[in-house]
Amino acid sequence: MTMLFLLFILSFSLLGFDQLNQEDLNNLSSGKIVTKLKKVKGVSWLKSTHYTEINCSPIQSISLFSEYEKQKKYVPNLEESKIVEIKAPKDIIVYYKMKLPWPVNYTTYISGNLLEKIKSGYQVRWYFVKADDFRDSKGKASFI
Repeated sequence: MTMLFLLFILSFSLLGFDQLNQEDLNNLSSGKIVTKLKKVKGVSWLKSTHYTEINCSPIQSISLFSEYEKQKKYVPNLEESKIVEIKAPKDIIVYYKMKLPWPVNYTTYISGNLLEKIKSGYQVRWYFVKADDFRDSKGKASFI
């Protein structure tokens, strides 16, 4: 079964499938990652939404994504990721260390990760806990 993996980095709301045009869908079916950027009023970072197709079920995908200590193997520039607290079976606190471009060498931050069952699959919604260099971060990854 083929599913669509949606990774929302520093995003604030869902960018729906209606935002994908025929060229985007063709790129997805040929194995490419489709990225959509959007300005957010009052925020210096762009909202970025990344779409990719993964050849497995939503439950398999969420299982792999939720192995937080292995995320450094596939997230670009992520040097360290480790679970620091399990608040509840579906609420995991994770420490991250990420390499950044000059003039900042790296940043460290802690986020909470909530696993949720959604109508068409599963979702991990992350929320800000603590960071060295920023005041807020939130987003979600949906596996449908």
